[in-house]
Amino acid sequence: MLNELSKKNIAVFGLGVSGKSALSFCKKIGAKTIVVGDIASETIDGVGHFNQNENHIADLLSSQDMIILSPGIPREHPILEKAFENQIEIINEVDLAARYFPGKIIAVTGTNGKTTTVSLLKQSLEQLGKKVFLGGNYGVPFLDWLCGYIDHKDELEFAVIELSSFQLESLKEFKADIGMILNISPSHMERYDSFESYQKAKLNLKNHSKIFFDHHAIETTESRDNFLNSFFDLKQYSLSGDYNKDNLWYVLKTLESLNINFSSLQIDKLKAEPFRFEKLAPLIFNDGKSTNWDATCKAVEAAYNLGDIQLILGGKMRSDGDLPDEKTVSFLKKTVSDFFLFGDAGPKLSKILGGKVFNDLTQLVEQLDYKKVILFSPAYPSFDLYKNYIERGKHFTSLVEQKLNEL
Repeated sequence: MLNELSKKNIAVFGLGVSGKSALSFCKKIGAKTIVVGDIASETIDGVGHFNQNENHIADLLSSQDMIILSPGIPREHPILEKAFENQIEIINEVDLAARYFPGKIIAVTGTNGKTTTVSLLKQSLEQLGKKVFLGGNYGVPFLDWLCGYIDHKDELEFAVIELSSFQLESLKEFKADIGMILNISPSHMERYDSFESYQKAKLNLKNHSKIFFDHHAIETTESRDNFLNSFFDLKQYSLSGDYNKDNLWYVLKTLESLNINFSSLQIDKLKAEPFRFEKLAPLIFNDGKSTNWDATCKAVEAAYNLGDIQLILGGKMRSDGDLPDEKTVSFLKKTVSDFFLFGDAGPKLSKILGGKVFNDLTQLVEQLDYKKVILFSPAYPSFDLYKNYIERGKHFTSLVEQKLNEL
């Protein structure tokens, strides 16, 4: 099959992480490749590189055998219209890699909790002696596995793939052995014209899964806890927050559905990912991965019984739709003692929530009361002040550690 693919004319549309992985793959198999992306300064040896605003791009794309579409590019992009009319195969890197994966595929989506759940799945499967690839929307693109496989033929038993709504829009032949939607709440409204459109993208995973768990699979917290306690002592589970019990439930249900005996699993050794309600000190939590209100509210719920909460919010405004609705505002005002606001969203949030506004985290961290609960759960993307949430999370941790050393 790779031989046939190597003879095709392939366009890579988008030069993000996914697009660069697709380009590496195309070069590895020797396919005749062009790249369409806005990064005019990008140096790509031996490959035709075009800006998407060039007049002839729609015609050029419609003359290819295949277009590998990056998640950041919507399928409704105007320059793809002619390609669709000509019935050109338009695919994403996840779908392409899945065609060649020899083992079972576990696909996870949801507005929140995806990364924690895929990480727990990988840790659990590896504890149980399985060989696992972890990637997709988190970590490395799925095609990175295929590039490595071409070189080394390293057989893996499982691929655990995190999928965003953007990736789910473009699935074609992809079929997961187990698929799951952890939860759905409004997000990425800069991309979708309604919550229903976003929801439809997420629910597309159901059409591409042999066994599927939806976000209503956990009927009650009592039934969830009864199931978990029938196998393990939950007191040994180190991940904070009630929602992390949901994540563990999905892990065990996946293992059960795959007929994998997990009696030897050591849940006390399962670790949380950085910046996901990460405990920096007894009363200080870095939940810097939060980029929406649902995630932040869940973090507040997890910290509520520890004492007065100082909540740090802010980041890049995508639209006015990013502002909290009345229900969220009411919840936060009842549960949070003080709001500390920063970045692009800070001034607008202050008009709704009150609180203090700071230019950046460096100023903000100096004004916190370190005898109270400190929760960094921004609810917004990081792109106003940082390259990504990882850079933002690391900066917050370093500032807090420096401050604690001074106290």
